[in-house]
Amino acid sequence: MVLRRATLALLFLLTAASGCTGESDRPGDAGTPETPDAGAPDSGPMMDGGSPDAGMVDGGPLTPAWFTGHALNEWFVIPGTQGAGGSAVNAFSGMAIREDTSELFIAAAGGHSDSADNRVVSLDLRLDAPTWVIRKAASTTIANDVPYYPDGTPGSRHLYQTIHWVASVHRVMLVGHRGSYPNAHHFPQVDGFNPDTNSWDPAGTWASESAPFTGLVRDGNGHIWNNNFAVFAPETNTWSEPLTSHPIPIRFPVAYDSRRNQLFSLMWADGQGYGNPGFNSSRIPVGGKTQYKVTLAPGPALTRLQSLIPVYAAMVYDPGQDRFLFYDGRAAPGEVFVVTPGATDDAPYSVSILELGPGSATPPGTVNAGINSRFRYVPALRGIVAMPDARQPLYFLRLE
Repeated sequence: MVLRRATLALLFLLTAASGCTGESDRPGDAGTPETPDAGAPDSGPMMDGGSPDAGMVDGGPLTPAWFTGHALNEWFVIPGTQGAGGSAVNAFSGMAIREDTSELFIAAAGGHSDSADNRVVSLDLRLDAPTWVIRKAASTTIANDVPYYPDGTPGSRHLYQTIHWVASVHRVMLVGHRGSYPNAHHFPQVDGFNPDTNSWDPAGTWASESAPFTGLVRDGNGHIWNNNFAVFAPETNTWSEPLTSHPIPIRFPVAYDSRRNQLFSLMWADGQGYGNPGFNSSRIPVGGKTQYKVTLAPGPALTRLQSLIPVYAAMVYDPGQDRFLFYDGRAAPGEVFVVTPGATDDAPYSVSILELGPGSATPPGTVNAGINSRFRYVPALRGIVAMPDARQPLYFLRLE
């Protein structure tokens, strides 16, 4: 396959405002207010066409220049990737990974009192020198506390873990709209962005949730689960509630275990730090009817993780080594926790700390608003790309 790269056109100098104080996903929640750090002002090229890609390999391993020469289990910088294309992604927001092209997407990030900017940006990790490009510029006319701006495009919001690539419908999808600009209203809408046309599907194209919930994780069927245990099937544009028993709350993070075809959730309190202190951990077999509690084996690493009180955290499944990698990065930048499933379904999951190599660089501390889904496994590169702070370059961790 001949891969193509967009040429650079007009540059715009854009800034992403921030300043959201006191985050709560539900009325009446109590806790210590957190203030997200502002995204750095950044300019991003607009996509307007194609020219042959540099640094691509047809039919072979993906080895862009920025990737080569780095040891396993060592964090390193991807140069020139700071700024997140001007999006306000530091504001309780995340990014999707399109696995077939190794592209990252951020769409309509910001919300609440952080930003009304609903731009869509992407970054192609296949390139020797990846840079952010603007796929769709921000709306020029906005409205307050609405799911759609006057031009019909989705309004800015906190993305949390709601953004996902869904191959079956060839869309970047936002499932649920929480924390709208500027007063953090919530809406049940589902939206799709077409990367071929760089356009949003019209409002109402996709079936809404039964109520405003938060999309959490994409399973092996390409279906997206929300924190009410409802499941969205984009290929049929329908919602279902397959579980008959779900006694353990889920919010974030949740990861899909492809070896066992199940979801694994691991969150401190409700994932945002509200409620009873301690971990809620569970597994949900896809296609089953029941959620099961997961016990975490006691040990120094678990004690260490508990001491960090990780909120708005991230977790991915590493299929090559059959383990989950959990990341907070606020109090302990660069420290990655390994959660390994037990030998049987009922066995405890063990927790350890990933041993980093001697040449590992230390990523910047995660912003107070958390890393959310800015910690993604990239299959073609067999490792993790992370954005702890949009003002700094991306970091990568090779695993194989």
